[in-house]
Amino acid sequence: MNYATGTIVKSGKLVPTLILSVVWLRRPVAFPEWIAAGLLVLSSTLMALGEHLVDVNFQPLGLAIAFIQLVAASMQGNVQERVLKDYDATVSEAMLFGNSLGAVLVLVAMAANGEMAPAASFFLDSRFAFLLLLARSVTFLLGAIALSVLTKEYGTGAATAVGTLRKSLTLLFSFALFPKPYHLI
Repeated sequence: MNYATGTIVKSGKLVPTLILSVVWLRRPVAFPEWIAAGLLVLSSTLMALGEHLVDVNFQPLGLAIAFIQLVAASMQGNVQERVLKDYDATVSEAMLFGNSLGAVLVLVAMAANGEMAPAASFFLDSRFAFLLLLARSVTFLLGAIALSVLTKEYGTGAATAVGTLRKSLTLLFSFALFPKPYHLI
């Protein structure tokens, strides 16, 4: 999957997030919210299908993998809401415990496949690349904090909807700044 399709497909996380919120957390979701979520996912799907028509490297397996990721991300958002709201954890606590396992797994994978040493060497040799990595990490941290605060205050459905809007705007700005061929079906 290319970047645009991957970004749009990830936007579909809103529906499974709402379903898990209703079924597992027993949080009510109003009918207009379901309609809005469906329309948001429909628009994302249509953009992804349009991308499929112009991308000769499109592979359906990528969509299957993305679907598995969507379910896992939906579960993560609902677990975070449960911890933040029902157990009154702080945003810092939820982020620390929510991301620690992932960080350990990534470091183990990097060490196991031999990427750790070359990556460290690359960033030690290139100050510019290290600064870009640092800037990216800081902006991701700020985004994660904002998302966690939204989850604590308004629930995972609202936080996911805001994340979906951000992804859509990122994609639209990308198309505006880096024009691509436009195709009519």
